[in-house]
Amino acid sequence: MIKYIFKRVISVIPVLIAVSILVFMMVHVMPGDPAELLAGDMATEEDIERIREKYGYDQPLYVQYFKYMGNLMKGDLGTSTKTHRPVAEELAVRFPNTLRLALAATALASVLGVAFGLISAQLRYSIWDNLAMFAALIGLSIPPFYLGLMLMLIFCVNLGWLPISSNIWYIAMILPVITVGARSMAVIARMTRSSMLEVLSQDYILNAKAHGFSEIKVVFGCALKNAMNSIITIMGIQFGTLLGGAVVTEKIFGWVGIGDYLVTAIKSRDYQVVQSTILVTAVAFVFVNLIIDILYAFINPKIKLS
Repeated sequence: MIKYIFKRVISVIPVLIAVSILVFMMVHVMPGDPAELLAGDMATEEDIERIREKYGYDQPLYVQYFKYMGNLMKGDLGTSTKTHRPVAEELAVRFPNTLRLALAATALASVLGVAFGLISAQLRYSIWDNLAMFAALIGLSIPPFYLGLMLMLIFCVNLGWLPISSNIWYIAMILPVITVGARSMAVIARMTRSSMLEVLSQDYILNAKAHGFSEIKVVFGCALKNAMNSIITIMGIQFGTLLGGAVVTEKIFGWVGIGDYLVTAIKSRDYQVVQSTILVTAVAFVFVNLIIDILYAFINPKIKLS
C-alpha cells in the first residue's frame, strides 16, 4: 500500500509542472496589454514602458515563468494590480468559503445521489425508478441561476422559513448548497444506477443469491462495493469542479468565493489574480484526483497489486 501511494504521489509531480506551464501560457495569451490597462487611457508610452518594466512584462516568457515559480515556492502568489494586495491574502479569505460550499454540496449530492441510484437499480423499470431518474433529469436540466432564484422566492419570500442573508454560516449555506448540489446529485444518481445495474448482472452476484445471501448483504456487501470505483470517480470530479467556484451561485447568494473573484479579475485583466487563482484551483483538482486514486486501493485491493 505504501509503495502504491508513493508511486501515485511521485506521478503527480510532472502533472503539476505541466499544469503550471499551461496555466501560465493560457493567461499570457489573453487579449489586451496589462501594462496599458494599468497605465490608463491618458498614459504616455514612457508610462506604459515603466509599468511594463516594473511588473516584468518586458521580460521573455520563460524568464517570467521561472520568476513566478520561484516566488510560488516561497508562498508568494503575486500582488493584485487592482487592489495592490497580496493574492495569497485574498485567496485565504475566499478559498475556505468555496471549499466549505463544495464539501457540503458534494456530501449532500453523494448521499442523495447514491440513495436514488440504489433505489433505481434495485427497482428498475418500476415507478420508483422512474421517479428517481425524473428527479435526476430535473436536477440536470434546471440552470443554477433559476434554481437559486426560485429557492429564494419560495423559502425566503413566500414561506419566510429562511432569511435572504444570514450571519450564521450554517443557515447561510442551506440554499447555496442545494443550488450547487442539485446537478451533482443528478450525475451521481445516474452513475450509481448504471454501475449497480452492470454489477448486479454479474455471475458472482447471481451465485451469491443462489447461496442464500440476504438481499441487503448482496447489494451493500458485494454489488455496491464493486461499483464504488465508478461512483467515487464521479464524486471526485464533481467536487473538483465545485472547487473552481460556482460563479452564478456565488453571485446570487452573495457568497464570497473564488469563482466571483476569478471572473472579476478576468474582466479587469488582473493577470496575477487570474494566474494564481486558476493555478490554485488546478492544483486542488489534481490532489483531489490523487486522493481518489488512493481510495481505489483501499476499496479494491486488486488495484495496488497491479
